[in-house]
Amino acid sequence: MLCESGEYKNIIVLLTPQMVTESKETAEAIARIAPQYKNVNIFSVFVGGLKVKEGRKVLDGAHLLNYEYPIDIVRLLGMLKAQMAYKNVQHVDVPTNEVPQAIRAAVADAKVQGLASLPQNVVNMIMDHYGIDYPKSGNFTDKAAALAFCQKIFPAPVVLKLSAPDALHKTEMKGIYLNVHDEATFNEAWDGLNGSIQKFQLKGASVLIQEMIVKATETIVGVNSDKNFGRVMVFGTGGIYTEVMKDTALRILPAADFDAMIKETKVGTILNGVRGEEPKAAGPLKNTLQKVQQVVLEIPEITAIDGNPVLVTKDRAVVVDFKMLLK
Repeated sequence: MLCESGEYKNIIVLLTPQMVTESKETAEAIARIAPQYKNVNIFSVFVGGLKVKEGRKVLDGAHLLNYEYPIDIVRLLGMLKAQMAYKNVQHVDVPTNEVPQAIRAAVADAKVQGLASLPQNVVNMIMDHYGIDYPKSGNFTDKAAALAFCQKIFPAPVVLKLSAPDALHKTEMKGIYLNVHDEATFNEAWDGLNGSIQKFQLKGASVLIQEMIVKATETIVGVNSDKNFGRVMVFGTGGIYTEVMKDTALRILPAADFDAMIKETKVGTILNGVRGEEPKAAGPLKNTLQKVQQVVLEIPEITAIDGNPVLVTKDRAVVVDFKMLLK
């Protein structure tokens, strides 16, 4: 029997309803066996909705963890593994520095206003202070001033995008226009973004204009706050396919092994150069991860960071879209 072998710490019982499946009886058997083996965790996954309702009710009554989908237990076991690794890892001492009063005041003001995320001008102030690379950019509400800014960059392309505290998912709002390279494409993008501002009734909205970074690999750098682990950093494949690719590595902060974190991912392999491609700037990317860590350690009001994409070229790691969340 698996419980008696001593080889397994965690056992998953996966049940799907078939013609002869007895979900309630199976649950009752699990409820009898589980208390006998204190050193083994038995997790149940009863897939089938109403067909397994009685079985799950028995498990709930026995105070045994059970789930409706396998992915939930896999995530739980992943968190348990991360917690064990965290307990065994040597503590990393990352020195912190005093944050300029102007940044402190801007962050405090945003919290007083009840904003969900920091305004772009405050984000830029923070990135400037920490030396985080981002595209040449300007934030505009006046069309003539915006066009004048773009004409200093044309014919090289720029990107126009919505900038508003409530515009967290710009693609769905049609809030991004790429390859804007002359006055005609500028007019189309400007008018389109202002239409989205009106449609979604965005408060405090403006148009962010950035130089467009080309010949780059898309990555993501983010930080979330977890009640068990504290600050957790994620790195991996970025862009619109982040959730599809699921190519990520995690670190509980503070951390120091950012080189290893990058190498754990498929995109980290791509950055080294594949199929004759020139290697990308892994050094600046590592520095960006370190600087993002410094931001959340020194400004605890920032509860999460979403840098997606971070474009890695042959010599730069450029944060193109950077959100800093306060709650």
